[in-house]
Amino acid sequence: MVAIKILIGATIFTKWAETGSQITAISKLADLTGRLLRQTASEHLVTEIDKDTFNSVYMSQPLFLKEARYENHTTLVGSNFQAVSSNRIANMQFTDTMNCESGEIFTSWVETYDTSQIIQAARPDRPFVVNIYGGSGGQGHDIEKFLQKRPGVPKDKLTLQDN
Repeated sequence: MVAIKILIGATIFTKWAETGSQITAISKLADLTGRLLRQTASEHLVTEIDKDTFNSVYMSQPLFLKEARYENHTTLVGSNFQAVSSNRIANMQFTDTMNCESGEIFTSWVETYDTSQIIQAARPDRPFVVNIYGGSGGQGHDIEKFLQKRPGVPKDKLTLQDN
């Protein structure tokens, strides 16, 4: 978040938009960003499309963030997903629909990850922490899938950590 605030303060997104938001080499942005641009790419506000070459992401993202007052939304709708798709359904409803249409091509993480590691690392005095990487949304569906695979885990001990 610090990198994003610095880039906003440096008006990098405004300057990038003024140039037409074209694909830009890091050397052209280095005087404003240095390593911060790569950090911002890790937060999915820009995409590194080639070594040291970046592209802007979701031209509506900066507007969405401003309208959301840079707060973390906690609703299933009202996110940038709806802003870029003009679709009023929740992201996971969309993904579930796509799963039905595509024959479940999106494999659940509990089908590929050895969840026994979570069970073995658990301590009785602490919650189970289910880490989800990749921006899955953290709306509870990951916990549900985990419980389907590990029904013996007490529901009140689960904590979803969406990295």
